[in-house]
Amino acid sequence: MSRSLRYAAGTFRPIAENLTHGFAADHALEFYAARSIYSFIPKNACSTLRFALARANGAISSPVEIDWIHHNNYTFRADQRSLQQAEFTFVVLRCPFRRLVSVFLDKIVNRYHNFWFAFPQEDGPIIPGSVTFRTFLERLARNKLSADIHWRPQVDFLVYEEYDRWIPLERFPDYLPELSERLGTEILDTRALLRHDTSRFSPAPDGRYADIPIREIEAMQAKGIAPRAEQLFDEALAGLAAHIYHADLTLYVEKFGADAILFPRFAGTGKDQ
Repeated sequence: MSRSLRYAAGTFRPIAENLTHGFAADHALEFYAARSIYSFIPKNACSTLRFALARANGAISSPVEIDWIHHNNYTFRADQRSLQQAEFTFVVLRCPFRRLVSVFLDKIVNRYHNFWFAFPQEDGPIIPGSVTFRTFLERLARNKLSADIHWRPQVDFLVYEEYDRWIPLERFPDYLPELSERLGTEILDTRALLRHDTSRFSPAPDGRYADIPIREIEAMQAKGIAPRAEQLFDEALAGLAAHIYHADLTLYVEKFGADAILFPRFAGTGKDQ
């Protein structure tokens, strides 16, 4: 089977010099025995799937070794022949609004190194603890959208025009039996091991949190609570996110409909329109 590459024809220069295709190809990871390609998109069950990948390819065998995956993001990237001859391909997509909140509550609130990709010192002084969801999203809209893979648009990671399985993260468990069978390996939920997600937090009290400094959100998380995605947006921020992630929204709705989109009115369909 020959597969159509999404960005290969974007330039007549040698494919090795096609940076758009190269980025997507770097994130196309191969399950060797299953001859399957998985497009790795951060914040879309990526740790669970990269752990399954590392186990299937014989690199690690136990959950206690899970930190290995974070130092080997690109160890199993596919070569050109494998991309073309893959027997099975899949990718996990996520509601762009929810993905953005996930990265904010993880990488920005906890002030990991990714924080400084959005707020580099050369852009001027900033008090890290005073950053809010609003200032973060406004910063992304000002030429920082590609500064880090955790908030980079999902469409940038797609190496193929089409995949055998497009999987919505919001219904990920429904696809696990087929994936496990296709890939020949058990897929374990790694969220409890890594604690990068927000599912362990109880909902924050009613209210809006778009302008609450991250030092206060961090204190809330220490108590086991966190804002839900809808609490971090107001109308202006939802519109801004829909604008800068327009391609992701369009693709998600095309593949799965608007039911799982946080604000379906910005997807051009749904009950909130």
